[in-house]
Amino acid sequence: IIIVAIVGYYITTSERFILWRTLGVEKLTSKEVIKQYEEFLSQGNVEVEAGNYKKAITLDKQAIKVAPGAVPPKNNSAEVCIKLKDYKCAENWFLEIIKREYIPNTVVKLSRLYRNNLGDDQKAVDILLSAYELFPEYLDFSYQLGFLYREMGEAQKALEYLNKAQVIAPDDQNIKDLI
Repeated sequence: IIIVAIVGYYITTSERFILWRTLGVEKLTSKEVIKQYEEFLSQGNVEVEAGNYKKAITLDKQAIKVAPGAVPPKNNSAEVCIKLKDYKCAENWFLEIIKREYIPNTVVKLSRLYRNNLGDDQKAVDILLSAYELFPEYLDFSYQLGFLYREMGEAQKALEYLNKAQVIAPDDQNIKDLI
């Protein structure tokens, strides 16, 4: 009986079983979808706080299954992957977000992942440069490029992008300090 209980517990808490249980989500009403999505998201956050990272990712996947276009569970999974030091996993989640919906903050997070965790300054610069070319008016791209070039010791390029940032936000003290 104890063995059956242990095996039963393992099966019902495994990722495959939890995902299998949600196969019928297509039949939910819009209110039920929102409720279930929010429950999965909330439970995932509780699991992160408890340090149960793999279970948190499973709950995020359930939230994605209920609401495939939702960004928060993907972002949460990326953050959990960083905590687990699984940087390739984090990169994949960030790229998934960027492919579906171009969210500037995610681009900045991906750049930081390349710089701080993967030690790839060139990829960090490249992702920010491509974002800057698409959205030159977005302050964080020029600011982050200026900051990154400054950290890399490339003062001229840093100054170029910090000056561009200052045009967008002339009263920003952080930009003035960096310049």
